Amino acid sequence: MGLLLVLDRGRPVPLHAQIFEGIRTLILTGQLAAGHRLPSTRELAETLQVSRNTARLAYDRLAAEGYIEARHGAATRVAVQVPDTTFRAVHTARDVRTPPAAPAASPDATTAFDAELQDIFEDEALRWDFALGRPDAQAFPARTWQELTADTLADPEMRAALTRYGDPAGFLPLREAIAQQLAATRGLRVSPTQVMIVAGSQEGLHLACRLTCDATRSTGIEDPCYQGALYLFRSLRCSVVGIPVDDGGVCVDRLPPEGFALLYVTPSHQYPTGATLPLERRLALLEWAQRSSSLIVEDDYDSDFRYDGPPLTALAGLDPYGRVLYLGTFSKSLGPGLRIGYLVVPPWLAQRARTALGLMTGGHELLSQAVLARLLASGRFESHLRRLRRRYNERRLRLVAELRRHLGPVDLAGAEAGLHLAWRLPADWPTAEQLRRRAVAAGVGVYSTRSGGSAELQTSAAHKRTVTLGFSSLAPEAIGAAVARLAEVCGAGRGSGACARDLPAHVHPDGH
Repeated sequence: MGLLLVLDRGRPVPLHAQIFEGIRTLILTGQLAAGHRLPSTRELAETLQVSRNTARLAYDRLAAEGYIEARHGAATRVAVQVPDTTFRAVHTARDVRTPPAAPAASPDATTAFDAELQDIFEDEALRWDFALGRPDAQAFPARTWQELTADTLADPEMRAALTRYGDPAGFLPLREAIAQQLAATRGLRVSPTQVMIVAGSQEGLHLACRLTCDATRSTGIEDPCYQGALYLFRSLRCSVVGIPVDDGGVCVDRLPPEGFALLYVTPSHQYPTGATLPLERRLALLEWAQRSSSLIVEDDYDSDFRYDGPPLTALAGLDPYGRVLYLGTFSKSLGPGLRIGYLVVPPWLAQRARTALGLMTGGHELLSQAVLARLLASGRFESHLRRLRRRYNERRLRLVAELRRHLGPVDLAGAEAGLHLAWRLPADWPTAEQLRRRAVAAGVGVYSTRSGGSAELQTSAAHKRTVTLGFSSLAPEAIGAAVARLAEVCGAGRGSGACARDLPAHVHPDGH
């Protein structure tokens, strides 16, 4: 390990004294903290190109004056407590551990970037959190992942690959495995060359924007929608147009005939309302894209989880025109901390997408890609998904049952798939946002269409009373306790109006 020391061989001060002064200053200014391991005298001598005796003389003096602790057979470290006289001798030294105060005004410079950060990164201390899209931490296949990591590192070719730049589109065996999985589960027939590995779906969407968006055409998005997509489009200065969502998903008949540069949709499980786009709308959407020369990003963020009915063919699997870019992720099936997702592009976009990734990232971390490729190829990923579906289905059924038990008849949507459902509140109840605030105060996290990673461009009466509840990260018994607490918050037994009547006198049920 190196130390930031500069020796001046032209000074009359001996080199060992200069080393002593330099290390002493690093200690006193906090750049070397108490207990920090120092290089050996051999390492120090080689780094500074001095004799080992010179380095030893400097260390001997530092130890004698109490700055460092050197024990035989152990590493030399900065002393836990240095002499009091030391601090008087350097009372003008600045403690670099204290960051400088921020300037009162921005420097005289311009920046092209201005945006909002989506609220999925905020972490409120809640006893029960119906967080959307959060996998169960206990379900991660840790032992299998550890085993496959060891196997990967034991492979000489993989160790060599870790020392080189790889294909910016991603590890080829992983892209091949994803292409095979999509053919079997989502009806997509694609070449591995069309699969681009990205750091989660957010980067995949950014890549899609880089490939398709321009200043001459607007960008379309469902309304309500995924907050990260809306904020990304705005950060790129796109003109964003919201398309209403109803019980059948995005309203295709409301799409403009002139089309968009890009339309972002979540047809399998609309985020956040949970609606599934029926086949006739899917086909109409593809026809609209062809007529209007528009491109579509299909975000299939939680399609691994469908509980009622057969699996659905992805929109991209129905596309005969090459208009759909398909966005997938392993964040829901394994965990967002892995940061592995993929964007499947039409063949005509593949080389441009690969080039864009090379310029954006130079490729992503290889080891996790290689481990995931082994997991997919081994068949263990499918076994993992089956276990997850059983686990999450149990929690989904428990949530529905507890809502009905504590709150009577409830109007639910989107419960047939995914990791969350939507609860539409009665007209005489408070708004979703009012309920969310009251629930948070009681330690229960529930979400409106303006929170939990969701956003709206225009507020509708229906969505104003839509609460979203994720069920994947809470154990069944926790779901029962959380819904019981939520019922207390509402002040509702089995009647529908108690929650509104129980509001403070200054709060009107419509939110004013």
